[in-house]
Amino acid sequence: MEDAIRKFLAEEHIRIVRETSIGELNCRCPLPLHEDKKSSFSVNKDTGLWHCYGCDRSGNFVQLYASVKEVAIWNAIGAIRERFEIDMSVQPLALDFPEYEKRFQGFPSGDEKLRIRMEYFETVSAHPYYLGRGFSESEWFLWEGGFDQIQNCVVFPVKSSGNGVLGLVGRNVRDSDKRFMNYVGSHPAHTLYGMHLCRNRKTVVVCEGLFDTQRIYRVLGDKVDVVGLLTAGFSAIQLVLLSYWDEIDVWLDNDEEGFKATCSLCESLLNIGKIVKTVPYYADVKDQADKGILDKTLVAGWNNRISYVPFLLDNT
Repeated sequence: MEDAIRKFLAEEHIRIVRETSIGELNCRCPLPLHEDKKSSFSVNKDTGLWHCYGCDRSGNFVQLYASVKEVAIWNAIGAIRERFEIDMSVQPLALDFPEYEKRFQGFPSGDEKLRIRMEYFETVSAHPYYLGRGFSESEWFLWEGGFDQIQNCVVFPVKSSGNGVLGLVGRNVRDSDKRFMNYVGSHPAHTLYGMHLCRNRKTVVVCEGLFDTQRIYRVLGDKVDVVGLLTAGFSAIQLVLLSYWDEIDVWLDNDEEGFKATCSLCESLLNIGKIVKTVPYYADVKDQADKGILDKTLVAGWNNRISYVPFLLDNT
């Protein structure tokens, strides 16, 4: 642990100014949003536990690495294992750490804390539940998958376009109808899932759900941006976010609720002057993450998208 801490601080150009008799290393604070000029930071070289007396933050080595490098916790565990040959996943974690600066497409979320309740993180391989849904190991790492043993859920971070973590979403591996969401200080209706992977292209596909977004990104991510709604319906903030694209291809669930939501979203987008198209389903499935639908079928659906025309209803 001591060797890892010293190497990490050296990489961040942080000089150790003193070593105490109780094994503490004192230096300038390496954490974001703290311009420390008094060497307020203290870390135990044996345990990796640290505290900054200037910004009043504290935690373990995983939290330090995640905060400084601005990566997800489970990615930090994997990086520490690879670079410093220390396996932090064997240590139970109950984390409560200040979130790094969040950029919310013009909607600042303030200085709230993001509470992540985790114990062990599976970072070496994708969870069998995820693979059983037809996804791959590479997709698990692309979307930064993790596993929450407390909730028995596969979980993925929801990120802003600036790559800041806004919350966690997931699915229970024993009961797929049970969703998992963990937001503190923000709200799922204030962002779009997948924003951090968008490349500022002119067209975006908007769908519903965690796995639907990942599946469409697999088949269309090289052509267009892909984002997902994580709540029923859509919010005014999400409408503003979608206005950044010229063309919005609406591809919500293939059921009655999805049809109603499609009409509502399309007409709202038309009202702000956007090019709006809908994507047909070429298989009898509820959504794009259904295991019964092929990737090439999804591509065919998008290739045959049509411009949305509002329905004209009489008084009857």
